Formats: sequence, C-alpha cells, structure tokens
Amino acid sequence: MRPWLPMLAGAALAAAKCALLTFIPRPQALAVLALVLVAAGWVYVGSALSDGRLRLIVVEVAFALVFLGLAFVGLWYTPWALVVGYVGHGIWDWFHEHPEREQAGAPVRALWYPPACVGYDWLVALFIIDWYAF
Repeated sequence: MRPWLPMLAGAALAAAKCALLTFIPRPQALAVLALVLVAAGWVYVGSALSDGRLRLIVVEVAFALVFLGLAFVGLWYTPWALVVGYVGHGIWDWFHEHPEREQAGAPVRALWYPPACVGYDWLVALFIIDWYAF
C-alpha cells in the first residue's frame, strides 16, 4: 500500500478539524486538542489487547500514559506540550505501520490507519504551532 494516500486523507481530516477549531474560543479549542491526543494515545492499547501479548499491552499503556501526561501539561501549562505530543504520536504511528516485521508496538489490522494518523498528527502539530505560538 502507498502510505502517502492515507497520509493525505489524515491531513485533510486534520485540516477540516483545525478550521472548525478556529470558530470556538482558544481555551475550548485547546481542550479539544488535548482530548483528541489522549484518545489517539489509547487507540493502540485496543490493538494490544486484541493481540493479547502482555509485553505489547504494557508498552502501549506506557505510551498512552505519556500522551495523557503531555495532554495535561499542554492544557494546564503550555501548548508546546501538545505539539510534542502530536509529533511524538506521529512518530509512534510509524512504529505500527509495517505488520510484516517485528515492531515496538502492537500490530494494527487496518494498514491504512498508521499513515493516516501520521498525516493527521503532524498537521495538527503545525496548526498548534501557528495558532498558539505566534
């Protein structure tokens, strides 16, 4: 599969969400961005649970907790933590993209999901930088 096609679809979805976020007050938009980061962090826990290997469950829960922590820091202290969270989650997505090799994370049955999530995550990170940092 060509990963750029789902990546473009994920970026398009992120662009639509970011455009909608500009219509609500920034504190509420920041809360939405933090909530979505938390949700994205826990998606791979479901993959690990369906796989059943304890090592993968522990790894995925640990990463999900990191993204949860970054969301709280981003919401309470600085939006830069959300940028780190979204970029980091995009990198973590790449570890799930190739089911044929041993991976750090749980295998994902929907092969389009990791590259779509990369496109989504990284465009949202750019939006946060643009909207909150300048």
